[in-house]
Order: sequence, then structure tokens, then C-alpha cells
Amino acid sequence: MKKPSPSKVTLGYVAIIGATLALAILAGWTALAAAIDDYAYDWMYRLHPPAAVSPHCVILAIDDATFSAMGGVAAYRPMLAKALELLAPVQPTVVAIDMVLADKQNRAEDDRLLRAMQATKSLVLVAHLQNGRWENPLDEFRGAATALGHDRADELSRDGVTRQIPLEERTERERHWALALETFRLARGQRILESPEDLQIGSEVIPAPRTADSDRALRVIFSREPIPQISLLELVNKPELAQRFRGRAVFVGVTSISATYDRVATPNGQGRIPGVEVHAQLFETLERGQFLTNASNLAVLSFCVAVGVLMGLVFGFLSGWRAYAGAGVLLVAAHATPFLVFRAGVVFPFFAPLAAAWLTGIAATSKTPAPA
Repeated sequence: MKKPSPSKVTLGYVAIIGATLALAILAGWTALAAAIDDYAYDWMYRLHPPAAVSPHCVILAIDDATFSAMGGVAAYRPMLAKALELLAPVQPTVVAIDMVLADKQNRAEDDRLLRAMQATKSLVLVAHLQNGRWENPLDEFRGAATALGHDRADELSRDGVTRQIPLEERTERERHWALALETFRLARGQRILESPEDLQIGSEVIPAPRTADSDRALRVIFSREPIPQISLLELVNKPELAQRFRGRAVFVGVTSISATYDRVATPNGQGRIPGVEVHAQLFETLERGQFLTNASNLAVLSFCVAVGVLMGLVFGFLSGWRAYAGAGVLLVAAHATPFLVFRAGVVFPFFAPLAAAWLTGIAATSKTPAPA
């Protein structure tokens, strides 16, 4: 039988490496790859947690004790009014209320809350997007607010872990920035400048590009230390605690586990935190000015192609222990790169580079061309 020519063997080898590399890259876009990437991200996050910093905000918490002592769920608005009345004398920089106030209730209670809102210097209220429609605060409340911010976190992610928050939510007719972003803007006393690639508030550039979803998602730097909290009941019993809110951004929200199931899992893996703390953590992320950005699709594709091509060249031109040593170096590089760039603030997929290195390596060892 006639042996195939060396050129045909080489072409067959190149075709196998190319097909294997293409398969690896396509596999990197699957749901399984995304789940592995998320798991690797959480592990790297816990391995290299953010440095502790002094917090810039405080949570005024409506906790279980507050609910028990101040009337329960039916007394939401009197509680909010009392909170704003106690905060007004110390003039926090901004007050953000993480509660939807879309329904009319007791007229006297609504009037009291409205007066308290009007006495608050900078107030951010929630606009909630549900089934493509906005639930906005009552018109009178909206008129007293300095800004509205949406309250969506990423609790509906693939595995329920909130790693990022959309800074922008929109319908055909209405758009809102995130509650924390509006709070940060007011705290800085600046407006938001937007471009397709980022947002800018004063001198701070936020790497939140507009995507096909138009949501400008930003990864949250969750600190291991909880955001400082003071319960509303504590503030009522000890009004002198109001001094801790002076000159700070304040997030007011429900932390009671019996009154709400608004609990969010984070990459820290330390249990769930209340939704109001997620907004506070995003605010602190913006205050840090240090962000985690995603590697571009082109960078990921280029790295995978480079690894696959080099793996093919190693086994095409080397043999024996030299070939396996070269392949080992490439495998180490594929495993190490996501960890190294993460420390530099770049999130690089974990699955695709590994698939490119391993699959092309296996294909190359089984179909190494014979010497000419």
C-alpha cells in the first residue's frame, strides 16, 4: 500500500489541530463552561479578597427587633418617616431608601412621610422594574426625591450568586440608573457622563460598557467586613446615634429575615446578605475606584488560538521528553493565566483556555506526524 506523502500527513495533522481548537473554543461558550468560569471566579475571589477600607456609607436597618417594636409590615411608612425625621438634623450626604413606595396608603401617614422626604437634602427612591413595566414611587414622593434608582441585583444569575449589578435598566420609554450609582453621583455632587465604553462621574471613570442587553453590568467588590449598620429601633431609643450618619451616605432598608426574603448570595461564600447591603456594597465599590473588568472576547480568542497553535507546533517539531516538556509549559500557562490577570483586576475565563490546551494537546499526541 502506498504511504501518504509527508505533505498530506502534515495537512491532516494541521486539520485535526484546527478542528480540535475550534471545538475547544465553541465549548467555551456553553452553559457548562459558564458555570465552571463562575465557580473559578468565586474561588479566585476568596483566594484574593479585596483589601479592607474604611466604609463611606452606613445602613439604617429595619430589622426584626424594629418590626416587633414599631408595628410590623403595616407600619413601613411611619418607620420611614421616623427614620428621615431623626436623620434630618445631622444632614447625611445622601439618603437612599431601598423600598418600593408605589401604592397609596393611609393619607395621614403618607403626608407625614412626604414632609420628612421634603426635609431631606438629597434623597434617592427606588423604581422597580417588573415584567417590563416600572413601578415608580407615588407622584408626590417622586416629586420630593432628588433621583430615582432601580433596585435590581443579579439574584437571577445562573446559580443565584450576585457577582455583578446592572448600572442601567431601561424600557422603551424610561431608563433608570442603579440605586447605588445615583447615590454615588449625588454624594460626589457630579453628573453622569456616558459613552459606549464607560461612565464618568467627576474624575472617576467606571468601566461599564453598553452591551447587547444595554445594562452596563459592573462587578461588585464585596468586602468581607459587613457594611456598618444601626437599626432604626436603636436610633429611636438612642437619638445620639444619629451623629454616626453625619456627612455619610445612608441606605435605608429591610434586613429582617422574617419580613422579607430579599437575601442575596455573594462570591464570598459567607452566607446571604440583605438586598439593601448589596446596594451599599456597590456604592463602596464605586467609592474604591478599583474595578474588576472582563477580558475582551478578542483577547480570550487570541489566547486560546495561541495556546492551540503552539501546542500543535510543539508536537509537530519536537519529540520525546522535549515535546512533553513544552506541552507542560503551555498547560501551566493556560491554568495560571486566569489567576495572574485576576490579581491585575481582569476577569479571564477559566474553561476555554484549558479546553484549548488540553484538547489540542491530546489530539497532537495521538496524531503526531511522522518525520519526513
